[in-house]
Amino acid sequence: MASLARVKLVGEDPELDRVEAVASAFALPLQRFADLEDACESQEMDPSDIFVLGPSLYFQSHLNQIQRLENRPAVVLAAGARLPNLAKIMIPRLVYSDWTDEEINWELQLSAEYHRRQKRLDALRDHHKRAWSVESNPAIQLVTSLMRKCTAAEEYRDLLSAVLALRTVVEFHDASLLILNGDGTVAEGWHCPKEQRDRLEHLKIAEPSLPTTLAKLPEGEVTLFSSSVNGPGGGDWERFTTHPWSFGIAIRFSLGQGPKGTKGVRSAVLVLYRRELVPFVERDYWLLEMTYGPLALALEKVVMLKAIGSASKEWRSTFDGISEPLTVIDSSYQIV
Repeated sequence: MASLARVKLVGEDPELDRVEAVASAFALPLQRFADLEDACESQEMDPSDIFVLGPSLYFQSHLNQIQRLENRPAVVLAAGARLPNLAKIMIPRLVYSDWTDEEINWELQLSAEYHRRQKRLDALRDHHKRAWSVESNPAIQLVTSLMRKCTAAEEYRDLLSAVLALRTVVEFHDASLLILNGDGTVAEGWHCPKEQRDRLEHLKIAEPSLPTTLAKLPEGEVTLFSSSVNGPGGGDWERFTTHPWSFGIAIRFSLGQGPKGTKGVRSAVLVLYRRELVPFVERDYWLLEMTYGPLALALEKVVMLKAIGSASKEWRSTFDGISEPLTVIDSSYQIV
């Protein structure tokens, strides 16, 4: 067992005398109190693992008082020949006065160990609850805010504007969103340097007809690159920012089939650049991966809106090009 059980004996029952003698023999940290009030008051400044109650103090009101303590200990009943009536119902952990010294010591140590394990489990449960609480977890707040902004997005630039909210939790200087054709060429690009805050600019890409190797990045996985080490695409990253940079991270999204007339399957790549000589850390990767779902859905929505707009424009131009009057008739050749 990790450490000795810290014990407080509460009461003046003769059964406690036997427990006190054993605890002293095994050098357990020990205190004894005549009444429960003093024991509870001392628990705040000097917490123990176990309260060993005598039979005369084993009442429901006393158990409730112990349960309300911030540093709540385990409760063990020092029992003799007769058990209190409440103990027959509650079935507490027991230490019998006629046990051997080794048995009493073992029960005290075991009770303390179970109590410590329970405290660790409670702490883990509390951490898990707080981790999924919107009020206490900034990452969930971030994704919620991002989803809200993505819902209203109608253009690719709106999505990059939503991504800028990441600056509250991930430190980066420049951000670029690239829309790629199926052959790897850049169909559209948007960029936002840190100096412009939330103002976006259309990215003027050198040699736009040249395919970019960013199209080969794994979908949904964060890729790290640096200016000093050739990452995926070598110097290809230089084409998508207007400032010198040191480190960057990127994530690719698949957009499915684009509108009619485009070059096959399209994809999008979000690239974040950092100018300082400080690399991104694992927490930054994790936060960027959390945005994958909302951004992927929003990108699909924008692609669909553009496809609908393109089809509507083509439909209107077709009818606008017909000089003769048109009528719509039903199966009986009646003008509708």
